[in-house]
Amino acid sequence: MKKSIAILLALVMMILPLTACSKADSDESAYSYYYEEVIVKNDSSDSEDTDSKKDTSSSGGKNNTTSSGSGAGQSSSDIIKTDFDLKGKTVTMAITEEDQYNTTSFKAMVSAFQTKYGCKVKTHTLSFGGYNTQVAQRMSTGTPYDICYMHGSMFPAGPIAGCYADLTEAMKLVDTSAINMDKTNKFLWEGKLYGVCDNNCAFPWIFYYNKALFEKAGLEDPRTLYNNGTWTWDKIFEMGHEVTDASQSIYFMASYYVQSQMYGVSSITTENGKVVLNLKDPKHIASLNLLQKIYCGNDAIGQKRDGSDNRKAFLEGRNYMYPEETSKYPGLVAQVKKSMAFGKSVNNLQIVPVPILPENTEKAYPTGWYTAICAGEGSDPRIALTWAAFEATYKNEIKGSNEFSEEDQKLVDKLMAGNTLPNRHSSYKTSSAETLSLHEYIIQAISNGEDVAKTVDKYYDQYCACIEETIGHKNYTKN
Repeated sequence: MKKSIAILLALVMMILPLTACSKADSDESAYSYYYEEVIVKNDSSDSEDTDSKKDTSSSGGKNNTTSSGSGAGQSSSDIIKTDFDLKGKTVTMAITEEDQYNTTSFKAMVSAFQTKYGCKVKTHTLSFGGYNTQVAQRMSTGTPYDICYMHGSMFPAGPIAGCYADLTEAMKLVDTSAINMDKTNKFLWEGKLYGVCDNNCAFPWIFYYNKALFEKAGLEDPRTLYNNGTWTWDKIFEMGHEVTDASQSIYFMASYYVQSQMYGVSSITTENGKVVLNLKDPKHIASLNLLQKIYCGNDAIGQKRDGSDNRKAFLEGRNYMYPEETSKYPGLVAQVKKSMAFGKSVNNLQIVPVPILPENTEKAYPTGWYTAICAGEGSDPRIALTWAAFEATYKNEIKGSNEFSEEDQKLVDKLMAGNTLPNRHSSYKTSSAETLSLHEYIIQAISNGEDVAKTVDKYYDQYCACIEETIGHKNYTKN
């Protein structure tokens, strides 16, 4: 069994206040912020970390309790009847290895929370793919995570497994006026609420582009076109046809599947706690046809995925644009600084929103998975909700050099403030298939030129079987 490796972040951002740190912790870091790289296999024989048995968990406020998962403590619904005070407590937070949790701004937000509530926040990094399993394993030790980030791909498996707390009653006890209830309702399951969202609970899909390549080719600047209201898919194809040269492996666009949401419909979602399968919805079919147009035929402007890193050609200067979520910016910055194709200059890495088609009548801007803030079952759910309310209202004034400029961040915030469409929200599976993988199979087949309607028909029954296997033979909507 691999043990967790504690990495103490030392002497960073000394301008931040240290009032939340006790004297004994002053040498840990300027944030009083812990980062633990937790490596856990997805089986019950592995524990989380050697500190878990001695953590002074804040669950239960003043009256420390443990998770009901081990049969030793109270349930989350019982804990909220106790007093609530975070001062002097250690709050445990489960994050993933994604870039957004390892930025200066996120660490500054954690530090500000510690200062405001007089507590300590100890973060544990869990693997993305095994997140629910590791949250459940932690619950079974009697020291559940107080704050969890549940991505749309982890829902509803987590609530079904019973490793997240029902937040319904706790919502009445904490000021949640900053919570976005439209987005939050995506995490309703069987009449109970398992996660809450703020406006920025997801990362919009955007095009990253190489400004130096555009200038060299004499192409108009995409951001300028966007600001002028002339950034359209027609313009994308027009510019793409000018520069794409398949014989030289030069393509306007890198591979990815953001285009499957372009008409305002995602393949699968939940509405008011009920599953909605949109695989055969005409607008979803239209999105798949657009995707095929980009990557197939003599007029293709996109590079098909070949199994390698789909940003490699972009960094080498063989793709002009790279569609991805905004959260990938910090990682791209580090790579661009080493790329001759960008002149090793971050100034050549620019962003522009994806164009909204007229048929997308609700102007639903495509994003990645919504991410809800949750509480581990057996913790005090008021802690997670207090963090969620704080995150929703926190004004970030401290940023690292690998984060968006103020202008770009305003653009991203504007995209999220409007109507948004999460990508294939929720995941269902049988013993041999899961909806997340089925989506990939469909995109790959269509990108390789297979008939759209026949491909959807090929996988449709498997989608239905996955849903029914996961939630039982309950009603769900099929479009």
